[in-house]
Amino acid sequence: MEIDEKQVNQILVLTLADKRLDASVAVAFKNQMTDFIDKGHKIVLINMANIDFIDSSGLGAVVSCLKHMGIKGKIALSNLSPAVAAMFKLTRMDQVFAIYPEESKALEEL
Repeated sequence: MEIDEKQVNQILVLTLADKRLDASVAVAFKNQMTDFIDKGHKIVLINMANIDFIDSSGLGAVVSCLKHMGIKGKIALSNLSPAVAAMFKLTRMDQVFAIYPEESKALEEL
């Protein structure tokens, strides 16, 4: 899975380049995210603007990253497509993650 990264102040912004976060890329995504967290990044914003589909494996990978971060930091999401936002709402993960409509709004508030 291709992930573009940039640092904005203390926030690591990751933009997922793929169109789908599903079983075919979930393990790679989780491994890359674990590496970012293990490097000491405390605030991670995942920009999901390019993702138009997420399945239970993809959602599980995102939740696993949150668990790996634990209390030492924060993972937030931005730019969710309607389909991806619906999956987070259906599973009530919208109550667990800080979700922002746009990356710029997230950067202001994180």
